[in-house]
Amino acid sequence: MQSRLLVLIIVGVGLLLAAQASDSEPGKSTIQHLDFVGRFGVPADHVAVKGSYLYVTEGWALEDKISYLRVVDVSDPTRPDEVGELRLDNGTYNIDIQGNYAYLAMGDYGLGVVDISNPAAPKMVGIEDPSGYAGDVFVSGRYAYVAYGLDGLRIMDISDPRFPEQVAQHSFQNDRSPVSVESVFVEDDRAFLGTFSYGLYVLDISNPVDPRYVGQTSSPQDVEDMFVVDGYAYTVAEFEGLVVIDATNPANPRKVIPKEKVGFGAIGIDIVGSYAFLSTVSPGRLMTGGLQVLDISNPTKPSMVLRYETGGSNDVQVADGYAYVAEGREGVYILRLD
Repeated sequence: MQSRLLVLIIVGVGLLLAAQASDSEPGKSTIQHLDFVGRFGVPADHVAVKGSYLYVTEGWALEDKISYLRVVDVSDPTRPDEVGELRLDNGTYNIDIQGNYAYLAMGDYGLGVVDISNPAAPKMVGIEDPSGYAGDVFVSGRYAYVAYGLDGLRIMDISDPRFPEQVAQHSFQNDRSPVSVESVFVEDDRAFLGTFSYGLYVLDISNPVDPRYVGQTSSPQDVEDMFVVDGYAYTVAEFEGLVVIDATNPANPRKVIPKEKVGFGAIGIDIVGSYAFLSTVSPGRLMTGGLQVLDISNPTKPSMVLRYETGGSNDVQVADGYAYVAEGREGVYILRLD
């Protein structure tokens, strides 16, 4: 009788715990493991994924001032296979893809447009090279939004990708000092601009040829990369980690995690579902760089879920259950999410 009662108690407790877990996170998929499955061993600074292809940029041009955009078949992520490359006589600092074109932020060389309709033979077909320094690019619809450092944001009409044309520019000053725009992300009719030393700016781009200032926040000071979801800007900077900005009221964006630091060393971010994936370096040798995975189901309380340690990661993109992590001279690490 006692043994039967004990069994009933154990079963009841198990059912209660299962019910509580189900009630607390209904329908939420969880990530429990990061498994290394492959590596593309060519220098990698930034990555982008489209379909079964991975696009890899080298970042800074090497000593001979040559770098490459490489196209890698990752239909089998355990066996990445380079199928095409494009030689560039300059560094490439970021990449975005739309349709059959890759858009490259190429520093002093401006915005480059590459036809990738044939992955085996990527071809530069357009370039917009005004004065300034193109450090980041975000493509939305018929426009490319380019972070141009001290020249602010430049908006390019890419209706014909072969002939990108600047239609607007918006620069900023703070205490009579020019503000350097380092990163850009577009959500709906808002452009979010990350700056060096002056925080996050928000522009109304409902009319892209006439962008209007909406609001700003000075914290965090530096924004190296960001991802915006439903009006929340998830910003990263090496010495500030992940900082979440509530910009649902874009005229008054505000920091929502004033004390707790997570994601220290992060310089790149991608978001899929309720998880943020951070590429991190090793600032001041305080910790090892690599990939950090954070649960952001509650934007005000992001929490560490998993970490994969490496020498330091520059960029990350997640697609179809795999994380592609740019590791500089170590190439691209491919991690399966389980």
